[in-house]
Amino acid sequence: MINGERLLQNIDEIYVYRSIDDESVFMDENMRRLVMNYGSGFVRAATYLAEKGEYQKASEYIERARVFVDDDIRLTEFYTRFYSGSGDWDAWRALWSKLSSLIHAAGESIYPMCSVI
Repeated sequence: MINGERLLQNIDEIYVYRSIDDESVFMDENMRRLVMNYGSGFVRAATYLAEKGEYQKASEYIERARVFVDDDIRLTEFYTRFYSGSGDWDAWRALWSKLSSLIHAAGESIYPMCSVI
């Protein structure tokens, strides 16, 4: 369980995101992984907000997460909660169709992911 309010405070007031988009700053593989943790924080915050029914604010945080997250599969939990909570089943089906196509194209079984959804 996360402390959603503290996470939001940290993301908005404590963490500093300087040099992330600066191409002149060298980032080795470890630094790239560290920066991806920011994305994880934004995804958790967006999921927290979606669970509270704050869908507009959740959408804003997931867009900020996309800066750091490299593929939609990592956003599956958020979008599942967002679309099911808001009742947007057509969008959920479209996302699921896209994700299942990606998984099948990669030659992997989709069934292990069903436990997430």
